[in-house]
Amino acid sequence: MNASRHIARTRYTQARYDTVRRSWQDLIEMFGLTQYNAKPLAKAYQLWADNAPEYAAGDDWTAAADDWHRTYLANHSL
Repeated sequence: MNASRHIARTRYTQARYDTVRRSWQDLIEMFGLTQYNAKPLAKAYQLWADNAPEYAAGDDWTAAADDWHRTYLANHSL
């Protein structure tokens, strides 16, 4: 592994993956998957899938988005 690739890889950790995923989950839970956040969500996930597939493998944020939103609504309905 060359030095620049090693430096780039150190940015992708499980803790950072979990933090980024949770941040997106918080947004989608409240507002649902919309025309405004669908592309950025997919882009963020793809960045992780391309650079740290060991964390993103089998975890599709877009596919989970409807469940996140439905669960939030069920637990926070007035």
